[in-house]
Amino acid sequence: MYLKVKMKKKEKAKEYLLVLQRYRSVITLIACTVTLAVTLYAIGMALVDYVTDHRDIIDLFKYFTTLSNMLTALAASFIIPYAINGFRSKHFSYPKWVSMMHFAGTSCTTFVSFFTVFFIGPYNREFAFGDSNFYLHVICPLMVLISFIFVESHYRYTTKEFLICMLPFFIYSIIYLINVVFIGRWKDLYLLNTLLPFYISLPLVYIAYFGISYLIKTLSLYVSKLQQKKMFSPWEVDADPLNIKIDVYGMGIDKAVHIKDDDELNVPIGILEALGKKYSIDIKELIKIYTKGLLEGLRDNSRKEL
Repeated sequence: MYLKVKMKKKEKAKEYLLVLQRYRSVITLIACTVTLAVTLYAIGMALVDYVTDHRDIIDLFKYFTTLSNMLTALAASFIIPYAINGFRSKHFSYPKWVSMMHFAGTSCTTFVSFFTVFFIGPYNREFAFGDSNFYLHVICPLMVLISFIFVESHYRYTTKEFLICMLPFFIYSIIYLINVVFIGRWKDLYLLNTLLPFYISLPLVYIAYFGISYLIKTLSLYVSKLQQKKMFSPWEVDADPLNIKIDVYGMGIDKAVHIKDDDELNVPIGILEALGKKYSIDIKELIKIYTKGLLEGLRDNSRKEL
């Protein structure tokens, strides 16, 4: 009886491992598509307003809001093809540099939203939430934050990589400081030298930005741990590697049994990597075992059709 219950739990775990890939793909596809569409729409609205009001279009791109949302839109455009493929193949992954761009954009837009709501909004509500700014300050940051926290969880950044992701903000802050304080070419759009002297406000802004970025990544890792906890709950902590290999072989067979005509024969690298890391098994060996199970399942399908 205990063995049957354990086997049923493992079957559910295998199903969850595969469903998780589609879940992550769907959430990412929706969030990134909305982010890209809303960003293009909002910037298009702003461009029309600038032309109508006979303002210099270049001024639109002085705003960190515009630039940070363009960065997230660019990251979203890179991620969408991977999300579509992940939904079809049940294997969702993309390069680390895309992940870092996603994180950089998420940090920037989230900080913009935070800064707007708590610092600019009370002084100038129209500037904070009027017209296209509502999309750029609220909708886009929300979508990209959802896509990152609930999906972008399998990469771990080194300290160097984390700091590289901070570069867009720090570069803009230096350009802003030079043009506002030292040259006087720009207006103090974000009140950094108006409410307080810049040498006080800027360090506070850096601390706030770093804190928000750290919190975003921490939340993402927390969600990842919850997913992994559910993923591995049917197996014992000290499970025999042989049993894990048998289960991986069974996953390959199960994939073949439920395969559809339009499905691609992809190996779920992310799932096998997680199992390999958890139970100290070489990922290459797990890939071979999974592939062997998949081929065996396909042969069984062929025999049944005959």
